Amino acid sequence: MRWSFFVVLCLAGRSLFATEASETINVAIQDVNVKSSLENWQGLSDYLQNQHQLKLTLHIESQSEKLGSMVREGRIDLLMDTLMPQLAVNEGFRLEPDFIAWKSGVKEYDGCLVTRRDQTFAVQDLPGKIIGFEDSLSTASFALPLSSIISKGQSIEKLRLADLTRIKRQNKLKSEKEALITLPRDPGTIHYLFTGTDETSIHWLKRGFLDAAGMSCKTARKDESLRILSQSVRVPRAVVALRKDLDPDTKRKLAMAFDSIQEGHPALEKLGKVTRISRMTDEETAALNELTPILRTILAKVHSDQKLLEGAK
Repeated sequence: MRWSFFVVLCLAGRSLFATEASETINVAIQDVNVKSSLENWQGLSDYLQNQHQLKLTLHIESQSEKLGSMVREGRIDLLMDTLMPQLAVNEGFRLEPDFIAWKSGVKEYDGCLVTRRDQTFAVQDLPGKIIGFEDSLSTASFALPLSSIISKGQSIEKLRLADLTRIKRQNKLKSEKEALITLPRDPGTIHYLFTGTDETSIHWLKRGFLDAAGMSCKTARKDESLRILSQSVRVPRAVVALRKDLDPDTKRKLAMAFDSIQEGHPALEKLGKVTRISRMTDEETAALNELTPILRTILAKVHSDQKLLEGAK
């Protein structure tokens, strides 16, 4: 990989004063901006090599498929991300979460399904209604709110943009979102679409284009005009997943290094709002293992819906 080779040179060049031979840890990063990723990870890379003789090699790709292939082939040792992006590239289940990456001092978060406060329906009444989510890889604004529906076995289907466009033209509407109001609905199916942002979901919900929306519970609780329909379990804000067969001594060194990094440490200064990295407890691991199959079902559903929509074009 061309970019990976470039990244190795950049990070190694800043850590020439390590006095002992360093062990190499291959890190997967999904980002379109290579320069930004290099800057974000430089502090942690310097600290791990100079203080713990652990050298990070960054493999930066814009497409999850390429990183997924590297994970499946056993070429990736570490991945730090929120749950859904991590699951999307964890092909062959070669990685397992070992640490929690706190963001802005927050260790865990949850997702909520919400509606307008003037609506009286409950979660079991969602069939025949339309829900808006942020995007397919959002943990708090898609996967977690949706998990409460999936776990109940309710049918859910993604709306086709082509259908909305057709209705817009037939009714001479200004936009596809207005077509949501007149869209024919299957009374036994929950329909969903992606709005792009929580703010858009809330706006469309208040305008009556949506019946419900998924978002982080923190966002939902800030708006008194919204009523929470369901709340998910709390999950790590982000996880650090390691290759299952990574050398135990390397895992031990990483754990010691992360334990030594307190909040405000310069090693984390630019690392995507990460303020601390802590070990997962047995209870946290068990809870995450229980939720993971549901999240994988959601991910598979997204891929399946995408293929069906592409085939219908």
